[in-house]
Amino acid sequence: MVKVLFCLTALVMAFSFAACSDDDDDDDDSPSVVAVYTGTLSSVSYTLTAYPDDSWVLTGTTSGVTANVAKGTYELKSGDATDGSLTIKKTHLTAGGDQWTELSSLLQTEETVTIKSGKFTYDGIAFTKQ
Repeated sequence: MVKVLFCLTALVMAFSFAACSDDDDDDDDSPSVVAVYTGTLSSVSYTLTAYPDDSWVLTGTTSGVTANVAKGTYELKSGDATDGSLTIKKTHLTAGGDQWTELSSLLQTEETVTIKSGKFTYDGIAFTKQ
């Protein structure tokens, strides 16, 4: 009986030193960014963010409120994000909040821009690389 009690006590003590693994995810879940460009048009500040998966998102800020505007894909034709040629294709417009409306193929736009010293104009907005 003493042996059983000793074994049970040892077993309880062994499990009391066990700890759960740290499952807190301290990693930043936001996607990495290739480049960020900003510009202003008609008192709206725009930010075009390019991601490594060749996608981009355009947001606009006015009166302290930021909202999605459009998104799509891009292809770097030559050079880099500071000096080069970039084809930008708009495929979605905002439907409010984080909701998007995909444009039909007839309404999707594609424009090739030239980036000089981190500056280019797209959709009437003069952007500068941040």
